[in-house]
Amino acid sequence: MENITLFVSIVIIVFGVLQIVLFFKLWEMTNDVKKISLKQSPSKADELIDEAQLLCLDGEKEKAFRCYKQSFLMSIVELYNNISQKYNVALKEDRANMWKLHYPNIVRFYKSKISFTDFTLNYKDYDTFDKVDNIFSKG
Repeated sequence: MENITLFVSIVIIVFGVLQIVLFFKLWEMTNDVKKISLKQSPSKADELIDEAQLLCLDGEKEKAFRCYKQSFLMSIVELYNNISQKYNVALKEDRANMWKLHYPNIVRFYKSKISFTDFTLNYKDYDTFDKVDNIFSKG
């Protein structure tokens, strides 16, 4: 009889500990859901693209171009900040390589969008990390 009582007591204690662990795991997951939902909300750049598309449909190409340009510049700033945070100044070559890897994707995306406005952006002003870094260093 004592063995059964001991066994049941150990099982109850183990389940109690597991419930506490499960509680904290669930609590942590709710925080993850909050982070994920924040990431799912559209960025300002995405909102500008939507606005520009509406303006294009309305025939207001100049205003649409301004929205696309602002969204493009926001994408440049976001790329610059991401690279700056991941690679310190000592890793200048890595920064340049990451810029060369991701910048053409941004240009390709916005070229296709801006082509409907009959305007163009000067993409060469931002084609290297050093050029953008110099712009931010002066400002």
